Amino acid sequence: MASIARRSPKLPPAHSPQDVRDAVATLEDRPRAPEKTPVSSNADGYEGEFCSDGDYFYVFRGGQWKRAALSTF
Repeated sequence: MASIARRSPKLPPAHSPQDVRDAVATLEDRPRAPEKTPVSSNADGYEGEFCSDGDYFYVFRGGQWKRAALSTF
C-alpha cells in the first residue's frame, strides 16, 4: 500500500512584513515615561521632563515637580 504525503494547506500570513514594520515604527515613536521617582518637588529637573513610578505620573513644570495619581477606571 502506497503512502500519500500529507501537506498542510498554505495559509497566508495574518500580517504582511510591511504591517509589522509599520507597527514597530509606531511603537518606537511613542514616548515612554522613564521609571523614576523625584526625591521631592524641589528636586532637579528640566522643563517638560516626565517620569512615573507605580503610583504616580510626574512632570517638571514651572521649576518644580508635579504629580498625578494613577488609578484604574
